[in-house]
Amino acid sequence: MLRRLRFVPVFFRVFGCRVEIDVFFCAGLALVLLMDPTGTVCWCVAAAALHELGHIAALTVLGYTPCVLRLSVFGARLQHTGAVTKTYWKDFLVSLSGPLCNILSFSLLLAVGRCSSPQIWQAIRVPACTHLAIGAFNLLPVEPLDGGQAVSAVLHRLLPVEKADIVMNFVAFFFLLPLGAAGFFVLLRSRGNYSLLALAIYLSALFVLKRR
Repeated sequence: MLRRLRFVPVFFRVFGCRVEIDVFFCAGLALVLLMDPTGTVCWCVAAAALHELGHIAALTVLGYTPCVLRLSVFGARLQHTGAVTKTYWKDFLVSLSGPLCNILSFSLLLAVGRCSSPQIWQAIRVPACTHLAIGAFNLLPVEPLDGGQAVSAVLHRLLPVEKADIVMNFVAFFFLLPLGAAGFFVLLRSRGNYSLLALAIYLSALFVLKRR
């Protein structure tokens, strides 16, 4: 009888954090890299790695180590396992640490570009914009994105759990509804630009899966 095939994730440790990488994530990343002759995907991977390192550093400083970072085709998931007292203030700081690293990197690259020649700015423009895009995207107030988790931490600190969840649902709904409408409008006007609509659908799927 054939045994069921199991895919064991590749793992290593960074600052005491166990990083697990799914084989399907590796395969998908390799495929995307092969299809991208511009090298933009490499900068996206670097910005995403710095983003997660920001979370890991914040977890380490706040005593949430050891932790586990899982990378799969569905995205990155960071869990802390440290035996410390859980506070919403710490969760708020951890949530914002990743986007903050990207925004600081963008600011640093922008400053270097402004003080350098146009050729140097042309060379670092793509990585700078990549850091800004990833940082801004993760600040959107939709769970499980960092911005949504930060808003949720503040709401749970100020309100009872049931009311905080209700308010968080309204925040996400009133953000996703106009975003989806704008995406549909752009699609009709541009006759083929579905990027904003796809973003709204993706965020909606993330929010629904988070609530289950």
